[in-house]
Amino acid sequence: MYSVIFVTMIRVRNLIPLLFLPRPSLFLPFFFSDFSAVFKCFTLLLKRLSKDIWNEASPEYPLTIFEIITTNPSYIAMLRTDIHEPTSTYVAWIQEYLSTARSFSTYTTIRDKAINFLFSEAALERSRNIAPALLQLSMNVRRL
Repeated sequence: MYSVIFVTMIRVRNLIPLLFLPRPSLFLPFFFSDFSAVFKCFTLLLKRLSKDIWNEASPEYPLTIFEIITTNPSYIAMLRTDIHEPTSTYVAWIQEYLSTARSFSTYTTIRDKAINFLFSEAALERSRNIAPALLQLSMNVRRL
């Protein structure tokens, strides 16, 4: 059900940010109360659609979506609880995301924000257990 709804939201591009709001249940109570499921659908679509996920999108759009995801408290909580290596779903998506946004003029800004996000999360006390994985990923992202 989530994937069908999410694909529909991809077609209606101005609604995607609603999926990643900190408390989506306030806006879409019976569809998107589970951020994890929506996030997994999004990462699946990134892999399947690759660069086509951004068809007809403005250059700022990938940057906006990246910021919405990485500032979402649910994402931060999942990041801290489910990561022990750089291949974890909650960090591995960043490389995939950057590869899909490479053709945009805002690519370097997105990449820099990704590196900044990974380094700043690694520096926090709450992320002490996952810091090595975050730092390793930030080095991989830097090379993209």
